[in-house]
Amino acid sequence: MSFEEVDEKENEEELEDETEEEEPKEEEMEAKAPPRPVTTEYVPKVNEGPILFEVPRGRVAVDLKEEDLELIAEKDVSEPWKKAGEANNKRVLVINSETADYVIKADGTVETMEASGLIGFYNPNKKNRVWDIDSYWENLGNTDLAAREGLCHIDVYELEPGELRAKKYALKEVTPFIKLEVSVNTAAGKETGPNVLIKDKETTAEVMVTATNVSKTKLENVTIAKDLGELEAASDIKVKAGTTKKEGKKIVWSKFSLDPNGSQSMTFKVALTAKKIDPLKMGEITATYVASDMTMSGIAFMGSDGYTKNVTWIDKDEIDKTPGRWDCAIEFENLSTFEVLLREVEVYRQSAEEIIFKKRSDRRAQLIVDEERLDVTLSPDTENKWTKAFVFPDPKDDPVMDLPSFGQKVDFSVKSMLMREFNGSVVQYGGEVTVADMEVEKTYAVAEISTAEEQTNTTTLKACNTGSAPLDNLTFQETIPPGFDVDPGAVKAYIVRLGEEKVDISRVIKTTAPRDKDVTKERQLTILLENANKYDNIRAIKSGECVEVNYDLQPVSPEPGKEFVSPVEAIGNVLVPFPAGEELRATAEAKIGIKPYVWRKVRVGKSIQEGATKSEYSISIYYKNKMKSGEIALVTDDEASLPDITVNDILPEGFTLVSSDPIVSDQRPRLVEGKSFTVLEWQINDIRPDQMVEIKYSIKGEPGAVYKAKEAQALLTA
Repeated sequence: MSFEEVDEKENEEELEDETEEEEPKEEEMEAKAPPRPVTTEYVPKVNEGPILFEVPRGRVAVDLKEEDLELIAEKDVSEPWKKAGEANNKRVLVINSETADYVIKADGTVETMEASGLIGFYNPNKKNRVWDIDSYWENLGNTDLAAREGLCHIDVYELEPGELRAKKYALKEVTPFIKLEVSVNTAAGKETGPNVLIKDKETTAEVMVTATNVSKTKLENVTIAKDLGELEAASDIKVKAGTTKKEGKKIVWSKFSLDPNGSQSMTFKVALTAKKIDPLKMGEITATYVASDMTMSGIAFMGSDGYTKNVTWIDKDEIDKTPGRWDCAIEFENLSTFEVLLREVEVYRQSAEEIIFKKRSDRRAQLIVDEERLDVTLSPDTENKWTKAFVFPDPKDDPVMDLPSFGQKVDFSVKSMLMREFNGSVVQYGGEVTVADMEVEKTYAVAEISTAEEQTNTTTLKACNTGSAPLDNLTFQETIPPGFDVDPGAVKAYIVRLGEEKVDISRVIKTTAPRDKDVTKERQLTILLENANKYDNIRAIKSGECVEVNYDLQPVSPEPGKEFVSPVEAIGNVLVPFPAGEELRATAEAKIGIKPYVWRKVRVGKSIQEGATKSEYSISIYYKNKMKSGEIALVTDDEASLPDITVNDILPEGFTLVSSDPIVSDQRPRLVEGKSFTVLEWQINDIRPDQMVEIKYSIKGEPGAVYKAKEAQALLTA
């Protein structure tokens, strides 16, 4: 072991004595050093880490040794690192690289996030190796790297030319730097429009893809790939920055950057026709980007040092004609192809015994050369030597006749270059282009009314959302037939949901009475449900839901013998309204007939005669339709008939029915038992004009039964 090695060992032991402190227990450490708040975006203000870094006194770092690092094969070294190494092959490349990959739902929320980082040491030099690389890092709270008092020391023993060693780490939850939005304006050419198609209608839609930088750093090398999904061939692609190209069913937009909080957009047109109501899938969108000279976690690089081949000379030339006086010089020579930073040089007087036995602290009084913070770069391409001359001993001191002995301390390091980068990727699920469709129906409670009847006829209008897009505004343009009127203030409206009770929304509808007051004309009634999404009990008309409207149609002076076709048109819109003229429309109609009133004329008679034996009677009932065919204009034989006539008579108590011989029916009468008598009932389906129906039957009384006069004359008919 040389004197210099012994001195170095003693000096190291002394430094350990001076700086080593008892390590605090884990619980004490946590109490003294609360965890740093997580930082999701931090750019350390370090252009180049200090060389010959020294840990501040009192701070303790967690040590990561070379065995904690991974040797990365040269083929796995990224292109940016190789290029940086080629441009700076005279330095050690200190790499801090992070990557975050996100999967985003169509609504913009994060589904998954995978983020990792790497601290690497790359020797791009082709000739020389470097050894004993020490580096220090802080602000590690957003990673899984171990630290004491926020400090981590990474030690690399040796790096061969072209070798890369790295420590990988995981990042905690962080947010993406880029926000992606895709909108489809199905009213191309208009400033705004909905993300909705009308079923079976050919539409030219404009798609806009917007990328926004939501970070405080510039994003470069931005590339966005938009899959077209179920959208048809794209055309008229426009961007203000970057370039675009088609790759099958994909548009790739690349070669642009985004300033902090800046946005760029790409637009293109597609031709769409929805043949079914299922939403059209817009396809995924993928974005990749790079943030240079920064990391997402905010790790701070404090500095590094490292060593390479070198030589230190000390010249001791006795001055001619002056015995015991010496011209001396110390020279440091960089023998490598690295750039070396020389920071400190000391020369001190020391005998062999002093080298062995003296402590370093005793050396300060013997300093001859004391150069601190030299910061001199020794480049293999220019000047690779540094020399300092001195005279020994001092002229006021006695000559030294023996060959003087000097100790020396030279601190230097291979220069390093810090390379920070962040690579992000976002895969965002494709949204949907929903399809709007609507059906409407109209019904009358009674399809035919008589001119002599004043009862109202309930009208029902129903518009149903049969598409996948929620509807909002809804208008019924209802037709009021001639001769009828309606009370606009009595119109009722409901939301109808499958399996639920109707929700009364009458208070939120608006009705507009017919402008024309002449009830003899066909007129329009407008019923409007506007801004349905603003009402708590509606929240828009979703797929499968209906709006039902009821009102009473009041006959005033309808024309007899007429049949009116009464149409209704429903006009619907979506939450983001279609431009004027692009509304969703559906029509239906209902028929209502006006039946002339027929004044009925009938003759009813009853004949009672004695039968063949005592207490037996033969009875005849007569029912005549006195109307004649064509007696009233527009009245047909069918209309003059008397349909569904029921004839009733009484069978007194104590009598039984012997026979029945209806002329118009071969059915026996139906017997309806009463308390003191039985009702005989005959059903006659039709009595034609000027036709008389005769019903004959005979009854017989039990012994003692009396056929009373009032009972004999009683006749019940309907």
